[in-house]
Amino acid sequence: MWKLWIKTAVAFAGGALAMHMVRQAQENNVRFHTFSSAKIPTKADPIELLFISDIHRRRIADEILDMARERCDAVLIGGDLTERAAPKARTEENLQKLAELAPVFFVRGNNDEKSINNGLLQASISMA
Repeated sequence: MWKLWIKTAVAFAGGALAMHMVRQAQENNVRFHTFSSAKIPTKADPIELLFISDIHRRRIADEILDMARERCDAVLIGGDLTERAAPKARTEENLQKLAELAPVFFVRGNNDEKSINNGLLQASISMA
């Protein structure tokens, strides 16, 4: 009897965790951070960056673009811009929207395929 209870509890916990992960993967989390360093002269103008990663198949929300529009000096894509099953047109649309904000710099993630280069070149994005 106790084995059945343990199996049921593990199955319930696993299901709850899976549901939480799916919900969290669809969230758009926006955080603003201010950084300073003794290596940066105090007279230097501040630079505002939009760092975005793990886009995968999603469309970049207009709310995120609107928040960044007036305050963004550069866009940094920290990998996983796309994945194998993502429509190429959606990836290119996301790149174009980001390129309209500011110069875009891209670091390839583990889900980004090498074939993404053509879309990046068309959108004038710098790859690191």
